[in-house]
Amino acid sequence: VSTQSTGVDTADAAHKIHIFLDQFLCHFTQNLTFEKENIQSLLDVLFMECSIIPPRCRGAYYNLIGYFYASLEKFEKAHKYFDMALKLNPEDVVAYVNKARAFLANSEILRIYPLIRRLTEIQSKSAHTPGSSPLSNAQNTIALAYNKLGLSCAALHYYEKSLQTDPFNFDNYLGRGEVLLKISKHQGRAHDLETLQDGISSLKKYIAEYNVLNLASEKDARESPLPRDNKAINNVFAVVLLARALNERSRKLGKDYTPDALEYLDLALTTDRSAFVLYQVGDEKRLMGQLEGMEGAMALLREAIDIRECYVIYHSYALALARHERCKYEERFRVASSVSGAPEADDSSCAENQDRKKSLKHNSSKSDKPKPFVFEGDDELKAGIIKVAKLLKHALKISHNGSKEISLDLAEIHCSLNRRSEAEAMFRNVMTSSNPSQRELAFRKFGRFLIKIGEWDKGDEMMEEALKLREQIVHDEVSLKQLEDCIVLLADHFSSENSGRGKFWQEQISSERLEESGKGLKSSRERRR
Repeated sequence: VSTQSTGVDTADAAHKIHIFLDQFLCHFTQNLTFEKENIQSLLDVLFMECSIIPPRCRGAYYNLIGYFYASLEKFEKAHKYFDMALKLNPEDVVAYVNKARAFLANSEILRIYPLIRRLTEIQSKSAHTPGSSPLSNAQNTIALAYNKLGLSCAALHYYEKSLQTDPFNFDNYLGRGEVLLKISKHQGRAHDLETLQDGISSLKKYIAEYNVLNLASEKDARESPLPRDNKAINNVFAVVLLARALNERSRKLGKDYTPDALEYLDLALTTDRSAFVLYQVGDEKRLMGQLEGMEGAMALLREAIDIRECYVIYHSYALALARHERCKYEERFRVASSVSGAPEADDSSCAENQDRKKSLKHNSSKSDKPKPFVFEGDDELKAGIIKVAKLLKHALKISHNGSKEISLDLAEIHCSLNRRSEAEAMFRNVMTSSNPSQRELAFRKFGRFLIKIGEWDKGDEMMEEALKLREQIVHDEVSLKQLEDCIVLLADHFSSENSGRGKFWQEQISSERLEESGKGLKSSRERRR
């Protein structure tokens, strides 16, 4: 039946439907903005995560997947995923609203009225089973949408609201723990550990509530959040997230990695060896940074690539290989240093030591630390880094719309290989990003490279652009040290030339020493103002 034959004013009906749907708090279907060409990347992540979480937790994922398909005007696929969400939860308000909006976008107004009747029935119910409140589930879905789009603070707000609406909706604790882990990485030292500990507690609460992991050890059950009466892992993602949070806490405290984290990662692999689980565990072991762990991480990531060719897995594998090659390089450097510092023995041993030093070809007398970006005669390291560059190029090629993160890492590898033009092309690509953190990284790292190769004027320009973005982001200690080192070099160089730039950089050093809680160094434009 057409709207004309029934005498329905299409514009008026659409307006009234919009007003009705707006009351259901599904604002992410209206207010979120994103580039359509990036939707496929988001869908890839959602599909991978959805493949390893228990079916009962997939409703929010189905809603978001359907929403993205509707945004691409693939309405048939969109309705398929909305229906899958409704099959899991017949009172899923978000699925009904999204389905109605998809019909509205496709000018199928008459198909919306049964959905409106169903929404009215759900809204009129006086009580709902604890843990399945429609409003709480809607808020949880909105939080997931913000989480996957990288809007962590907005996601945390909706997870908190969902828990206030229904304290028994324990799915919120998983998302809340994931978001707090992300937020802690961008906070100053005064609050990051507190935020991270809150995230760990949230993940432990989720795991304990759903009984999803058994430690298989003789520990006192009271010391562990993980019940021991069920040997199955029902949500591998939660287990990997907990291991990651524990490792992050160890990194912040400067301690060794916790045995529990390694145990959780290994136990996750015994339950599921899908591409996504292999990637998650391999990527976490890569971040642990040990040479032995790096080899295990690379093996897991290679296995994941054999199952599924995905740019995020290639990216992680390339970074693991780069770290592995540099670990081996540092080991060779230590050997060369110990050989050069050993007491002279007989002629035969001296000749043997000289041969070993020649094969390594390191000038270890100049410094007691290896230089990670210098390949003076170390052909093995250079060959390894060239392989890393090829892997990153392939990851960039198969990524959707060109990943800025991969571009940044590839630019750094080009810097390592002294490929100036290729590095500049990658950095220029990232400088167009809408993300201020990525732009600052591009300006700072390109400026650092230009200073290193003696292009002081261009390096000066890049570093000042990085300073202009300082107030919008929070740096970790390594980044702060890199920035300060570059500023000191610029101050020394331009001071010797008696130029105004030397005075500017000296002012930056003396006025604000890149304090952790500070607002960052002032750009020349701000100083003029």
